[in-house]
Amino acid sequence: MVKTLILIGAGEGLGNAVAKEFESLGIEVSTHTGDASQPETLTNAIKAITDKWGTPDALVYNIGVTTPEGDQVVDSDFLMKRYQIDAASAWHSANLVATKEFGEKKGAIIFTGGGFAKTFQPILQLKALCIDKAALNAMNIILHEQLKPLGIFVGSVIINGVITKGDEKNDPSIIAKQYWKMYNEQQEYQVLY
Repeated sequence: MVKTLILIGAGEGLGNAVAKEFESLGIEVSTHTGDASQPETLTNAIKAITDKWGTPDALVYNIGVTTPEGDQVVDSDFLMKRYQIDAASAWHSANLVATKEFGEKKGAIIFTGGGFAKTFQPILQLKALCIDKAALNAMNIILHEQLKPLGIFVGSVIINGVITKGDEKNDPSIIAKQYWKMYNEQQEYQVLY
């Protein structure tokens, strides 16, 4: 049976590895362009996917701006722009797919979280990302409880380290297996990896 995955944030590292992991297990993967800083583009991309393939089986939100802030002034405008990308668009995307039909398929929404949101050890060069991943962690808990009665699983793979190709623990292809496991088992809704 073919399944459909909507993966938001399919970069060269973890996003590609998640797509390949799901694809190798028979889940349809297709590319549509969207911009997490512009939620309406995500609405359009998700609509295009559902119009073509119907209700998806899973949504993975794998976005986080990991560019160090350096001398950037971290003011409220900067924080709000980053929050839209790192967290608010995750909420937006989750609510777009959280339909009755998605619940009937036992659909799963999986976020990529950040370990500093769970271990309370922020990375000072990534202030906005640390704040946003803490918000995403809270969002995961809220949506998990809110959508569970509809048959929808919401979880987060919380990355506690730097994703590095070739690393025995933090290689993207190794981490990607956690997404498949979470989707398939739908048990633990927070996995600190």
